[in-house]
Amino acid sequence: MGHSLIPHRRGSVYLIVLMTSMIVTVIGLSALLVMRVQLRAAANTNDSAQARLFARSGIEMGLLWIQQDPNWRTKKGNGLWADNVPMGSGTFSLEAFDPVDDDITDSPDDPVILTATGIKGQSRHKLQVTLEPRTGLGAVEVSLHAGDDIIMKDVTINSNQTISANGDIDGQGNTEIYADAQAAGNVVGGTYFGSVVRNVPEREMPDPDTALDYYIANGTPINYNDLFIGGVNLLTNPGFESGTTDWYPFNSGCDIAVDSSKAKTGSSSLLVSNRTAPWAGPAHDITDQIVSGATYHVEAQAQKVDVNVSGIKITVRIEYKETAISLPKFSYWSTAPQTAGGKWKRLQGDFTLAWVGTLESAVMYVETDTSLESFRIDDAVLIELGLTSDRRIRHTVLSPSNNPFGTGVTNPQGIYVLDCLGKKVFIEDCRIVGTLVMIDPGSGSAVQGSVSWEPAVANYPALLVDDQIIIGIGTTGLSESSLNENFNPPGTPYPYPLGSENLDVLDAYPSMIKGLVYSATTIVFQNHPIIDGVVVAEEDVLVRSSDLDLRYRSTYVDKPPPGFGGTQPRMVLETGSWRRIVD
Repeated sequence: MGHSLIPHRRGSVYLIVLMTSMIVTVIGLSALLVMRVQLRAAANTNDSAQARLFARSGIEMGLLWIQQDPNWRTKKGNGLWADNVPMGSGTFSLEAFDPVDDDITDSPDDPVILTATGIKGQSRHKLQVTLEPRTGLGAVEVSLHAGDDIIMKDVTINSNQTISANGDIDGQGNTEIYADAQAAGNVVGGTYFGSVVRNVPEREMPDPDTALDYYIANGTPINYNDLFIGGVNLLTNPGFESGTTDWYPFNSGCDIAVDSSKAKTGSSSLLVSNRTAPWAGPAHDITDQIVSGATYHVEAQAQKVDVNVSGIKITVRIEYKETAISLPKFSYWSTAPQTAGGKWKRLQGDFTLAWVGTLESAVMYVETDTSLESFRIDDAVLIELGLTSDRRIRHTVLSPSNNPFGTGVTNPQGIYVLDCLGKKVFIEDCRIVGTLVMIDPGSGSAVQGSVSWEPAVANYPALLVDDQIIIGIGTTGLSESSLNENFNPPGTPYPYPLGSENLDVLDAYPSMIKGLVYSATTIVFQNHPIIDGVVVAEEDVLVRSSDLDLRYRSTYVDKPPPGFGGTQPRMVLETGSWRRIVD
C-alpha cells in the first residue's frame, strides 16, 4: 500500500515545477513588454519635444525672413511659406495669413499670424503667434534709451520696462536698477534686479537734424525776453493780498480798492476806478529800491473792467536835485502801451535811469495814453537785473488755450517753440499741457521744482531740446494754495482734456512729466523725477545722486509722433499671443 503512492508524488512535483516555469516565463515576457512600451513612450515623448522645438524654429525662421527682407509681404505673400523643410531628424512647415482682410500684400499696417507645424516621427506640434506692425523707432520701445552711455551713481532706478544704451550702461557706487538692462556695449557696476543683456544690436535713433522740424514749423514762438525774470521782487504787497497797503492813487486822481472777485493769482487784485486823467492810476513808492545807472525789470498784469482799456502802460517817474541847483529835475520811462481786454494782459519792460545828485523821489505807477476807463492790476514786479540773468516759466499755465507770454497767441496743438538764445532758462512750479521745443538753452537750464506736464496731443512729445537739459523735478505735488496760483483755469481742465476746471486755488497735482522727453545731446536727472512715458537722448543719460521712476508708455511705438517713426513698420510679437493649435 505504501509503495503505490510514489508515482503520484513524482507527478505532482513535476506539475509544480512546470507551473513555476510558466509563471517565470510570463513575468519575463511581461517585463520585456513593459520595457518595450516604456521605450516606445520615451521615444514618443522625445519625438513630441523635438516636434515642438521644430515648430518654434519655424516661427523663428519666419521672423528672420521678415527682418531680413523689407519686401517680405509681396515676396512671401499669403499662405504657405515653407513646406516640410528638413530640420534635424524632422521637418517644419510655415503658413502666414492676414486676420484683417486675408491679404498680407495690400497694407503694411495689417497684423500677420504665423502658424508653424513641427513633425518628428509620429509626433506633430502646431504653434501660432501674432505679429503686429510698429512704426516707432527702436529707441522708443523702451522706457529710457541713450545713443551713447547711461551713467548712474548712487541712485535707485525703477522701471516697468527696459533701459537701454547703444553704448555702455554703468552703475557706479551704490546704484540699484529695478529694470531689465540692455546695451550694445557692456553693462557694469551697480546691482541689477532684472535681466542683463550685453552686445545687443543698436536701437534706431531719431535724426537729430530733423527730429524737431515738424514742431518748429507748426509751433507758436515764445520770445525769450517775454519769459518771467528770476530774482527778488523789490515791491511790497505786489499781489494785493494785504489790501491796498503800500499802494496809493497817483496825484489823488483815482480810487483804488481790493477786488476779490477777480485775480490773476491769489485771491484778489486791485480795482482802479473814477479816474480823472490818463495819468491817474495806482502807484508804489520805489525811492529806496532803485539806484542810479542800474537796470531794472518791471511788470504787472492788467485787465479791463467794462470795456477794453487802450494805451495802458507802466511808468516810472523820478525826481532828483543836482548839487548847488535848487530846482528839481524829472525823468520818466514807460513800457510800450498795450490794450487790456477780458484776459489778463502782461505789461513789462526794462529801464535804466541815471542821475547826478540826490534822488528826491521815485514812483512806479500804471496809467493810460488817453483813456479814462477803469481797470484792474495784479502781480506787480520790480527786479534789479544784473543780480540775475535767468528767465523762467513759473507759477503759470501754458496750454492750447493759455499762453501768458508776449501777445498771448495760443497754439491749438499746444506746440510752443522757445529760442533760449544760449541763455539759462528754468521751468519750475507750473503746469504745462503741450509740447515745448527748447532751442539753444544755456548751460544749467533745467526743469525743476514741482511741475505737472503732459502733451496736449496724446502721442506728441512733452519736451524736445536741441542741447543738454537737466530734469530735476521732485515728488512734491504742485499745490495751488502754496503758490496762490490756479492751474486748471477755464480751457485747461485737469486731467486734460475732459477733467474739471475752476477759478479757485484749492487743487493739487502730481509732479511728473507724462510723455516723451528728448534731447539731441544729453539729459541729466537730479532730485527724484517721475517720467510717465519715454526718455531718449542722442548722447548720454546721466543720473546723479537721485532716484528716477520710469513708467513706460507704448503710445510712442504704437503711434509714433513726427520725427520718431521709422520708414517701414517693424513687425513685433504681440504680447501673450504664443499659443498651441490643436487640429
